[in-house]
Amino acid sequence: MSGGEHTVALIALLYLPVAITALMMVLETGAKAGVPAAVRLRRVYMNSSSTARLAAVGMLVSATIHLALVPSQWTEDPLRAVLFFLDGVALSAVAVAAVMLGIQAWRPAALVLLSAGIVSYASYVLAGVEEPDSVGVTAKLVELAVIGLVLVGSSRHVGSGGSRFRSRLLPKAIGGLFQ
Repeated sequence: MSGGEHTVALIALLYLPVAITALMMVLETGAKAGVPAAVRLRRVYMNSSSTARLAAVGMLVSATIHLALVPSQWTEDPLRAVLFFLDGVALSAVAVAAVMLGIQAWRPAALVLLSAGIVSYASYVLAGVEEPDSVGVTAKLVELAVIGLVLVGSSRHVGSGGSRFRSRLLPKAIGGLFQ
């Protein structure tokens, strides 16, 4: 299965781990050298949850795909190219906010951006403007998974009621099936 006109997005994804690794190496080197900004960013990153980190990687995957497709979209539909660019930049910013800056508003921002992307793609496909393709569908599946991570990760911030529910009511509700 080839990526067709979206091959550039698949190739760009090959470079994403390299870019993330390089960024983390620079951050680590800066923190070890005592650079205050690097120390702070590293501390925030180390204190971020694994769910936030995984969600950030998923957003970066989607952002990479969208940014890689901007040049080819520009020839077909300049408005769509601008939207791809804005979505890619915004998703990248939210990913960084989630794990490097400690900004708590990243969750609602991620939900809005990811949901808008999924709805936009579905609208374009249903309207016949775009054919569903493997890269587009895969990107939307990644975005759906990230939405799930954002929602699951945010449930622990609701309060202690969740743990009481799980420990007292859930076993009774399922009849002690898993005890």
